[in-house]
Amino acid sequence: MDGVSKPINIPYRFMFMSLIPVFLFSTVIPEVPNSEFYMSLNQFLDKFFLGMVGFTSELFPFTAKVISNYVAVTTPFLSVYVMVIVGKEAVIKSKSGIKNTFSILYLCMTTIGFILLTALIIYMSYFSVTDLSQHNRMYRIFGFQPFFFALFSAIWMLALYLIIVLNFIYFFVLPYIILVKKPFAPK
Repeated sequence: MDGVSKPINIPYRFMFMSLIPVFLFSTVIPEVPNSEFYMSLNQFLDKFFLGMVGFTSELFPFTAKVISNYVAVTTPFLSVYVMVIVGKEAVIKSKSGIKNTFSILYLCMTTIGFILLTALIIYMSYFSVTDLSQHNRMYRIFGFQPFFFALFSAIWMLALYLIIVLNFIYFFVLPYIILVKKPFAPK
């Protein structure tokens, strides 16, 4: 059992439980704010949160705004919990750790590619607005129905979880293992 690495225990149940509000919002929140409460919520999102950001649909702008703000605001905080669980489980059982057989060019190119991918995902989530109802045929279905938009947003939220956890592993766990040559075990 010493030479065999144990798979990392990822809290899938927690991650999927955090997707439930996305689907609840798609069924409960109206397409446009039609009452005093929803108008106040709309103003609150514009004033104190991110407003119209990420992915949206002009066919149901208010629903899309609520879902996009939920995904953009809560995912980084919920990912901290996932990182703590994954960090505690990221113990490699081999005595030698990861063998440093990667070339400098390979490490530089993968690091640059990973940084660019992360920057693209951050840009798409927080600094741009993409209307899925005006998109090409492949993504247009996600902009026509609130349920499909919620499905797309849930997949996007899982992708954000994945990219945040991979950043943690790539930029914290692996360098520790390579440089210190022993398993990573946070206190």
